[in-house]
Amino acid sequence: NADLCGEYVFAGSHAGRAAYLKRGSTTAIRYVPRCMRWVIDRHGLRDSDVCVAFADDDGQDSQHPARVELVWHIWDSRAQAHVPDTEVAALLGPATLSLIGRAPGRECHASVGEYDLAGVYHGRPAYRQRSGDAVLRYHAPEGRWLLAAADAMGNVCAAFADGAAAQHPACGDLTWNFWEAQRSAFVADPAVRTMSCPSLLHIIGRDPAMENARICG
Repeated sequence: NADLCGEYVFAGSHAGRAAYLKRGSTTAIRYVPRCMRWVIDRHGLRDSDVCVAFADDDGQDSQHPARVELVWHIWDSRAQAHVPDTEVAALLGPATLSLIGRAPGRECHASVGEYDLAGVYHGRPAYRQRSGDAVLRYHAPEGRWLLAAADAMGNVCAAFADGAAAQHPACGDLTWNFWEAQRSAFVADPAVRTMSCPSLLHIIGRDPAMENARICG
């Protein structure tokens, strides 16, 4: 059942709670009131407690399942039972984000680029740089998002942004502070942003015979 992992899109309300469908699939995440649990069901949005996975709501009355503290139990045919898998989590966050704005020549400019969802750290989604070894992760004791080397421990980082209320680092209002050795201090760089946006896009549709058709590309 590893194929349950992936991106789920909001599909409206079901049983009074948010419901989601996996892209390109009928697999749904929905709430079952009589069991007080969230379920993953390959047969979509229906009124049934039959499922391939479930997580008990534990009386939290949550309106959506994007809570990392939920423990998901996945059907295991060998055990003929739903078996808890603490590595599985439903997260609120984009699959990919971009760190932009750090000027060439400044320390940590190499951190600019795309980051892919890589797991959970301190209860929030963590991201790893696609073309490097940097990570973006949450540090709960300080309520900060960190830009750090993949093997860094604790609060060791190259940059940080205060953001205890941010569910993921792709929030445009985070202010990133970068370590600058010459000053022996972290210095805010207001030009830097972590955003959920593509690194490339295409302009299409302008008739080649018309003026300014060269904008396409």
